[in-house]
Amino acid sequence: MRSLNQFLPLLFSCALLLMGNGLLFIVLPMSMRISNVATDTIGLVMSMYFVGMLFGSMYGRHLIARVGHIRIFAACAAIATVSALFYSIWSSPLIWGALRIIAGLCNAILFMAMETWLSDSSNSENRGTVFGAYQFVVYFGLAVGQVMLALASPQDNILFIYAAGLLCLAMLPVLLSKSGGPRISEAQSMGFGALLKISPLGVVGVFMSGITLGAFYGMSSVYGADIGMSNGQIATFMGATMVGGFLLQFPVGKLSDIFDRRTILVLTLITASFAAIILPFLAEKQAILMTIGAAVILSGALACVYPIALADAYDRMQPHEMVAASGKLILAYSAGGALGPYTVSLAMRYLGSEALFGYLVVANLALMGFVLYRMAMRAPVPETLQESF
Repeated sequence: MRSLNQFLPLLFSCALLLMGNGLLFIVLPMSMRISNVATDTIGLVMSMYFVGMLFGSMYGRHLIARVGHIRIFAACAAIATVSALFYSIWSSPLIWGALRIIAGLCNAILFMAMETWLSDSSNSENRGTVFGAYQFVVYFGLAVGQVMLALASPQDNILFIYAAGLLCLAMLPVLLSKSGGPRISEAQSMGFGALLKISPLGVVGVFMSGITLGAFYGMSSVYGADIGMSNGQIATFMGATMVGGFLLQFPVGKLSDIFDRRTILVLTLITASFAAIILPFLAEKQAILMTIGAAVILSGALACVYPIALADAYDRMQPHEMVAASGKLILAYSAGGALGPYTVSLAMRYLGSEALFGYLVVANLALMGFVLYRMAMRAPVPETLQESF
């Protein structure tokens, strides 16, 4: 615990930041659905967040190196606060889409600042503990933010004020901490061609993870509203998905460190597909608890795809290549995240809300086919050379 004390201000800021973002992630699609905005328009607005992440992941590291971790954290949190307030002033999907781009850009830089801060300030002895605590805080903040939907109607501007307040408060622990933040140097770049040659599965897995997670988290609340869930039930449903994303990381990560990661990835995709198939049937029968349980399994399995693909990529790299590759992998994830919500919204508009889960099954099966192909083409990385999950 002592090793975490120096990181407590940053982790506290992270929790507040994710609570505000978690609330916005559920309020925005719910508000648009109540206002009878077309499903594909909702998906397009939610996709804009990942478009912003694309730009943030491209330029964030340069900005951090230029002005430092604390200043960039405060600047991005301030911009995110103002953009959250603007949602309550204008309700146009066009303006909301622009605000989602700004939010995605700011959050990409904020995540990059927090993760490089934690990585550079920790060592080999406590890095696992530090990042384990970080992951817990991320999912805890998102879960609490989702549950806050129950505090008011999705169209009530007070929810946007709550979100803005949380984003603003997130600046204080970092600004008032004694730490000055680490120094960061410019990283060597790596092209997509070189990265694809090193780890095709890593790039494709991360990209498909962006598609499925973007689709699921962006449009699940719309599905809940369409099938008649109350605001409280939707808040519980979405909050539970964040819990699932956290809980399954530990057992799946441990298994992927022991066995061939690709085998564990295939089993994870099968689990996610099975949960996606049974969830709408449980929801149709109004078995709320079982529906939430299926959502926990589905979200948990989907959330494990990214780190397994990332770990497989890092297994095949030299240490000096990892930092250079990380930016391109974030770009691949963001590109998938930009496609997921919009493409699934088109399916939901023309095929019904249940198409969300058919979409996830198809995406999972497509990735599983690619994983099996790569397993046939390439031997697994020896256990002694694997990076820790």
